[in-house]
Amino acid sequence: MILSLFLVTQASILSLSVRGCEFSERTRKIIQDEVSLRAEAQGQSGTRSETLTLQHSYFRKLNGEWTLSADADERYWDQKWGSYNCYSYAMQRYDIVPEYFQSIVTPSRPRWYQPGVISSVYVPNILLDVSQLAEAVVSDFEVMGYTNVSAFQFTGVLPTLGTDEELIAVRTPEPVPYDYHFMRYNKADGCWYHKPGGGDVLKYGHALSEQLVWSGELPSSNPESNTYPQYSSDIMLIKYTRPPVLSVSADEDLYESLYIDNIGDKVVVLDVEDPGHLELGFYNVNGFSAVLYTDDWDALGVATYNPIEVDVSAGRHYLVMKNWRYCNDVYVSASLSPLAGGTRSGSDGRSFAISETDRLVVGRILDGSLVEIGIEPIRFLDDEQEATGL
Repeated sequence: MILSLFLVTQASILSLSVRGCEFSERTRKIIQDEVSLRAEAQGQSGTRSETLTLQHSYFRKLNGEWTLSADADERYWDQKWGSYNCYSYAMQRYDIVPEYFQSIVTPSRPRWYQPGVISSVYVPNILLDVSQLAEAVVSDFEVMGYTNVSAFQFTGVLPTLGTDEELIAVRTPEPVPYDYHFMRYNKADGCWYHKPGGGDVLKYGHALSEQLVWSGELPSSNPESNTYPQYSSDIMLIKYTRPPVLSVSADEDLYESLYIDNIGDKVVVLDVEDPGHLELGFYNVNGFSAVLYTDDWDALGVATYNPIEVDVSAGRHYLVMKNWRYCNDVYVSASLSPLAGGTRSGSDGRSFAISETDRLVVGRILDGSLVEIGIEPIRFLDDEQEATGL
């Protein structure tokens, strides 16, 4: 339940409060960044007539074509890309990094996950070689509930992948691993995709090979004059089975038991077969939170004990759940009913959720200067309530 709503202008965000509830400096800065980000329209990034080129990867044009070269006003650019990095892209998680991971990610880059943050093995300012990075990724994926996770060195041949298996690759510079870069394999076309820092999503133009150095290049009018990071270490592969997929349809209610620990959080995919009104219930919880996201990781609804009730579009959604106190089998129910008055989308791409230590802050950008804010407090049952099952 959203306790209150408050409209603020961009200029007043730094002093933002809701009925006297002050936000942390981290949250205020993230809200300000979200307003600035969403105020910029998606689409082409410029109108200059200069030609942009790449040497080793393809970038996307407005018409969906992947190209090595195009005029600047033909290039497709999504402003949200600037908020998350190559690791977030590789593991397909673009939400705002929850505060309970104690990440050092700056509020101006709220979706920049670092390997090992999710599983709490990340240590700031410690350089990891490529094998250690791969092991940190394994730890993160296991905490999120992914299965059959393994890391191994690429030796020239890609492993066989099952229907539900995914593959990512990581490399570092040599001789000092001051940085890292991830790529994600697409089984549909046999190509590798990656995202240098806060830049474009790119399609790699080569087959995977240790003889070819990876470049952190971005579309540029003069790429040969720019110095991009170079990644030349061994290539480590991480293979995993994607998170649990729960299918939700209007024909049958869903009731599932999921084990959720209190180390990180659990990621579950919800495949919604038809647009409709979705109700999600959570049982056997004590100090629990859940956020429902779209396929592009815009927040649709939040809950601690109460259900999530929201209109959704057909397609893939993500449910992120966190136990704050105990490790439990959490029972999740889902039902989908038809929408009255026709189909409408569950999100317009302007919603976000920010985890604080004792609450979830949720918001929606209304336009370039207004944001709608609500608070969902994290609640804990006392021993008497637990005993009575309340």
